[in-house]
Amino acid sequence: MRPAKSHKKALKIPAFLVGGIAGLYPLIFLYSKNLTLISTWEHLLVFSTVALVIPGCVAWVLYKIFSKKNFVGVLLLVFNLFVFLALLTTALHAGAQAKFIGLSLLVALVLGYLLRRFRVKIIMLELILSVIALVALVPKLYEFASQTHNWMDQPDAIEEATFTKTPNIYVIQPDGYVNPSQLKRGYYEMDTSEMNAFLTTHNFEIYENFRSNYDATLSSNSSLFAMKHHYYQGDAANFELYNAREHIVSSNPVLSVLKNNNYTTHFITESPYLLLTRPALGYDYCNYSYTEIPYLSKGFKLKKEVKPALYEFMEQPGKTPKFFFVQILNPKHIDGGTKGENLAEKKRKIYQKNLNETNLLLQDIITHIQENDKNALVVLVADHGGYVGFESLFQGNVYTEDPDKTISIFSSLLAISWPEGTTVMYRDSLKTNVNLFRVLFAHLAEKPEFLTNLQEDASFLKISSGAPEGVYKAIDSKGNVVFSKL
Repeated sequence: MRPAKSHKKALKIPAFLVGGIAGLYPLIFLYSKNLTLISTWEHLLVFSTVALVIPGCVAWVLYKIFSKKNFVGVLLLVFNLFVFLALLTTALHAGAQAKFIGLSLLVALVLGYLLRRFRVKIIMLELILSVIALVALVPKLYEFASQTHNWMDQPDAIEEATFTKTPNIYVIQPDGYVNPSQLKRGYYEMDTSEMNAFLTTHNFEIYENFRSNYDATLSSNSSLFAMKHHYYQGDAANFELYNAREHIVSSNPVLSVLKNNNYTTHFITESPYLLLTRPALGYDYCNYSYTEIPYLSKGFKLKKEVKPALYEFMEQPGKTPKFFFVQILNPKHIDGGTKGENLAEKKRKIYQKNLNETNLLLQDIITHIQENDKNALVVLVADHGGYVGFESLFQGNVYTEDPDKTISIFSSLLAISWPEGTTVMYRDSLKTNVNLFRVLFAHLAEKPEFLTNLQEDASFLKISSGAPEGVYKAIDSKGNVVFSKL
């Protein structure tokens, strides 16, 4: 008789690799789909440990415990498939969900038993998939690594501006809040009289027909805080702008100017959306710490009220002026859901409800600021429009000949309560987000020459279908819908 083979030889592939290979393709897939969210070395260390090291160690332990059992090979295959499926669904949904983890275990049990004779081939197939995925990811990694911050360079010496007056500055950003001039018409048709009356009685100048330069929070705020256009860096393929969160909360010309003028800076937000990449904080204070934020998340499940943090930071003693950037996640743009009838009208009503709630919050915040900070400079500026008129958010990147839909993407609120004694309202210079801080700094430094380098008041959009794919100038500096490809 031939002697029976030992179970160690029958395994053919070391147990550690059985576990580690299972997580390799999900790890690469995670980076291919979420590169802008997990771009730090800290993320790579954490995810590599979770996807490769821990499964490898668990597989090794399982083998050591059950090495003398006949079912050890099937057990390791089931574990391999479970890790593969569980991590893949986690990467796909940008977070672990119990129902998908349970389903992964069930599928792994069934497939592990049915495919037990093909253990080696299955693991080799996972390895081949990983190599193919890595080859596809390399160009993205190279493009990401090649990005520079040169586009934020200023054409003049505004970063060295010295203010002659230093009021506390409150920049409050309600997400997707459309300009009152557009709320009255087009696809919105909403009554703005009550909020307009409140703003007027609280000394706000409302800038009619104001709009954003870009269509999403990250791209719009990158330009806002850089005081420059990035034109999506010429890339229409990526959903998010590379390094956008770093541009907004880590280092930018606006923060440089404020710090050069001894401002203490505060970032207060309802959701940690702008903090998901764990960027180095360029602000002195923030109402979130990274211990509260998962390494993999879309950022919308965590939520805090902004009023407690704002009011607390306002009361902190200090001899330096204060700057506050307050991000509110309402009324926000319509969602991406595409199921149901009369979607455009249903989403218009949801937007209106959110708008009413936002107005109440803004009224509370404004009243508190003006009662406790008499000479404050208070700015209400939205990041983009509400997309009302579309059935789905994703239709915003489809070419349309309907000008009201295009305007719905970009129309955004700007209302400013200037400090007492300010007579120049800069109506001709404040038309889009990109020039907001340049105008504010020109005023505070009493340097009108900074206004000679205003950026083009145009709005830009990525088009993915309905016209040749690319970045388009959707609205020109005069407010005309043009759609000319860059």
